[in-house]
Amino acid sequence: FDVVRVESDGSIVIAGKAVPNAQVDLLVGSNVIGSTTAGPEGDFAVVLDEPLKPGDYQIVLRSTAPDKVVAMSVETAVVSVPET
Repeated sequence: FDVVRVESDGSIVIAGKAVPNAQVDLLVGSNVIGSTTAGPEGDFAVVLDEPLKPGDYQIVLRSTAPDKVVAMSVETAVVSVPET
C-alpha cells in the first residue's frame, strides 16, 4: 500500500506498486471488493465501484503476476467508515 484514502461516504482509493501487468485484487476476508491491472511499471490504483457501507474493514492486496504467481500483501489496511 502506498496510498490508502477513505472518504466518509465509504469511497476508497488504494494505490501502490506490484509486479508489472499483474492482476491486483482488494480483499475483505475472501471477498474481492475491487480489482485492476498494474501498468507496465507495476503502478496501480483501485477505486471501488460502490462505496463501502458503514463499519470496520481489514483490506489486503492480492496480486497475480502474468506467470500466475500469487502474492499477498504483508500489510493490512484497517479502515473505518462512519455512520452518516
